[in-house]
Amino acid sequence: MQILGRTRELLHVRERLSGSGWKRDNHYWVDPATGFIWKSLQAIAPDTHLEIIQLKPYAPDLRSP
Repeated sequence: MQILGRTRELLHVRERLSGSGWKRDNHYWVDPATGFIWKSLQAIAPDTHLEIIQLKPYAPDLRSP
C-alpha cells in the first residue's frame, strides 16, 4: 500500500461486527513490525463508513520530558 509517497508492506486485519439485524466489517492496515495502524475503514452507521489514513509520520511529543 502506498502512504505518504512510500510503499509499505502492511497486514490487513478485518474485524467483523454484528448486531440485531446488521453485519459490518471494520478494516485495519497495520505495520506488522510495530503494530502501528496506517489506515482504517470504520463502519459508523448503516451503509456508511469512515476512512482514516495516517497523513503525518509518527513523532514523539517534543514537549514531554
